[in-house]
Amino acid sequence: MYSFSLEKIYNTSAENIFKLFRNLTVFRLTGADDIECSFIEGGGFSLTFKNRGVIRGQITGLTENKKIVLNWNVGGFGREQEVNTEVIFTITEENGISTLRLQHNNIKQAESFEAKKRAWGEILEYMENELN
Repeated sequence: MYSFSLEKIYNTSAENIFKLFRNLTVFRLTGADDIECSFIEGGGFSLTFKNRGVIRGQITGLTENKKIVLNWNVGGFGREQEVNTEVIFTITEENGISTLRLQHNNIKQAESFEAKKRAWGEILEYMENELN
């Protein structure tokens, strides 16, 4: 099994970062063509990438402005199906500066691990543009 953590510091409040999740901007930044999401604890989500694949899952943990836990399942993209990986976002704030820590756990394939790490790194960078 593979896991990784990424961290990014933003010159904004935790609330502003959390808002990018609540309004589905983070899901949009994945490049999905179609997004469905019920952003509540226990709510489901589906990201469809036309002619490439689908990511589906559930929001298994949600703490306003602090923590988001996702069950993340991937099908397609020219890879073996992956089920029950876990994505954890933790947001901390000090003096108006926020840190977003992402941890993606239970990845079963090395190739998928590399692709996820690269994609999440890009998304964290893109988020900064959304905050300006």
